Amino acid sequence: MNRERINAAIAQERRRIADLIDGLDEAQLTTETLCTGWDVKTMGAHLVMPLENGIFESFILSLRRQHGSGIG
Repeated sequence: MNRERINAAIAQERRRIADLIDGLDEAQLTTETLCTGWDVKTMGAHLVMPLENGIFESFILSLRRQHGSGIG
């Protein structure tokens, strides 16, 4: 499998996750996940963020959130 097909498959799965999350109500979105401190909405945003921003930009945004605005 080449990189292009892998990236397309990953993007498709992220879209499926986005569709799933879009159908949840507020109680479901605020349910805590197995990752302490992360609710379903936060986890979903983390998983689908590369669809909106691209992989590199999402990585930089993630670093900024973790370490402050002095990065990137």
